[in-house]
Amino acid sequence: MPCPFPVGVLDLGAQDVRGTLALAAAAATLGFGRFWITEHHDEGAPHANPTLLAALVAQATPTIRVGPSGVLLRYRTALAVAHDATLLEALFPGRIDFGVASARAPSPQAAALGGALADDDDALAARTLDLLAILRWETALVPLPATDGPAAPPPLWLSGNSAARARFAAAAGTGFASSSFHTSVPVCPDVFARYRDEFAPRPELPAPVTALAVSVLCAESVAEVRRYDDEYQRLFGYEQSIVGTAAQCAEQLLALQHATGADELVLAPRQHTAAEATRGLRALAAALAVAAPPSPLRVSPAA
Repeated sequence: MPCPFPVGVLDLGAQDVRGTLALAAAAATLGFGRFWITEHHDEGAPHANPTLLAALVAQATPTIRVGPSGVLLRYRTALAVAHDATLLEALFPGRIDFGVASARAPSPQAAALGGALADDDDALAARTLDLLAILRWETALVPLPATDGPAAPPPLWLSGNSAARARFAAAAGTGFASSSFHTSVPVCPDVFARYRDEFAPRPELPAPVTALAVSVLCAESVAEVRRYDDEYQRLFGYEQSIVGTAAQCAEQLLALQHATGADELVLAPRQHTAAEATRGLRALAAALAVAAPPSPLRVSPAA
């Protein structure tokens, strides 16, 4: 029986760039519908430029939806990010989902990136609205590559875990993505419910849509489960995670989706190598009967 909701993959940067490309290819082959890429500026992180990496992934995978899960808008101008988003959409029409995050880069990278908004949430909100206005052709600034007239932007997502961020995404008329591993408490279904209740439809997104990122360590045996569990708790003990065999993980994922009402789950494999992560995703794809159902995010042509 096919999975009743879309399932994607989130690459947190555990692998190097070649590992990311290998994991994306595996995700597409296994039937996952999305491959999202995070932005990090920690030492050794391979994903300092998720937009460029998304283009490489999209070029190497002909079907799966691709995009940065959360560009750190604090450290870029709205126009520059709009250029990136429209270029991706022009190169790979209908396959891009562009996420914007409110996270901060670690110091001293934040200052080196030009982090004038690092601690100013009101200014970040204003910059986010500027980005949306540019992409929607509501200002004199034109997002490049320019066309003969207004064109629909790629689907836009705002990410966050707070009710305030959910309400902001609802008012802005974007998709809303949250995670179960950036907080020490379980995901609250009320956050998604509030977003849906207050959602303001837009021509490019007429209905609300939510995604929940889940940290997963899927093992092939009980012994491997114990090893993963011990390792995970040592490294990421504060996070919520799903650890187990494929059947155990699938059961927990189905329960989590039911409890939160998320339209889509995006799985973040925590293995240290692409080969291990692929093995876990393969087992999970079979247990969930992943068959790349259509994304719930629909984009209609701009009027």
